Amino acid sequence: MLHSASDFILNFDSSAYHIALLPQDICPYVITVGDPKRIDLFKPYFSSGFKEIQKREFHSIAGSISGHRVLVISTGIGPDNIDIVFNEIRGLHLMAIEEQMMDDGPLKIIRMGTSGSIDPAIELNDILISKAAIGLDNLPCFYDSTKGVEYLPIMDRISPYKIEGSATLYSSFIDEFKVGLTLTCPGFYGPQFREVFLKSKFNLDYIIQHFQTMSLRLTNMEMETAAIYYFARQFGYEALSISSILAHRLNNEFSNRADYVVQDMVDRSLSLLF
Repeated sequence: MLHSASDFILNFDSSAYHIALLPQDICPYVITVGDPKRIDLFKPYFSSGFKEIQKREFHSIAGSISGHRVLVISTGIGPDNIDIVFNEIRGLHLMAIEEQMMDDGPLKIIRMGTSGSIDPAIELNDILISKAAIGLDNLPCFYDSTKGVEYLPIMDRISPYKIEGSATLYSSFIDEFKVGLTLTCPGFYGPQFREVFLKSKFNLDYIIQHFQTMSLRLTNMEMETAAIYYFARQFGYEALSISSILAHRLNNEFSNRADYVVQDMVDRSLSLLF
């Protein structure tokens, strides 16, 4: 794998520049979370010693869960961080294949994150899997590769896109969790139609109705799923996003059991995976 030193940057120890992982740290299963502190929730599941790496917001552990090699990595918040993490994982994965550390099968990517409901049928403290996502971010606009991307009508200079998750992974969770169509936003305040200090250009009712005119019923909002699904499709990976619903935007509610709900999502998801 040949790239210029300023394109795919390596640290002095040959680890990837931002996430500080080596090719041998890439595992067939990759679990992503947003919050670096959430990594601690997974430590009890590792059956033996694990490797722990932390740089910036990227906190990782790699080891074995129920006989499966698993990497858990925090991405931080937003699609811009997904761009960093997935490109660096891809580079390391290709290096690991070249060095015969692992076969060339697709990685299985599972996001375990938090989200807010924008559908009456999705209740506070539910756990939801994203069958597909609509992205309001502009990441695919910067790449020639658009495998699996369905561009939707432009919405006041925003070019939304729709992309599916992994049908294979989806089938493992469909009987346990609620299913939804997730809206991925490039920010938390204005881009999620909150008005705190600045007036938002759009309001939530308008966004919901806009997509309903295309027979698309949005269930929840967060900040990574569409970008994860985009990179997974381009790289030939399997990906699924699982969200604990901590906010209900239609009812102006936030969970008073947030820590419990996130832990429950981790426990139940790992039991279904492994």
